[in-house]
Amino acid sequence: MEKKILDALAEYLAYEDSYGDNPQLCINTANGDVEVMDEEEAEELEDKDSEHCDFYDVMDLLQMNPLDGSWLPNLDAVKEVAAEY
Repeated sequence: MEKKILDALAEYLAYEDSYGDNPQLCINTANGDVEVMDEEEAEELEDKDSEHCDFYDVMDLLQMNPLDGSWLPNLDAVKEVAAEY
């Protein structure tokens, strides 16, 4: 699960400008899929299928690199979320 979360975060970071404010990491508890989506998409999905999806704020899973100000995965936060699955 940790790798899936890191892969989703890497995709988000590569296309960060494609997402609106407050992007969400969605973990589908039925099949283990992990993806990042806009807040609006997450709200729609939550309304339809909330029992199979867990959502996390992407920014809670990132940290700023003090050297250049870029965003990096926060490995401790990712491990904490992954441990729930």
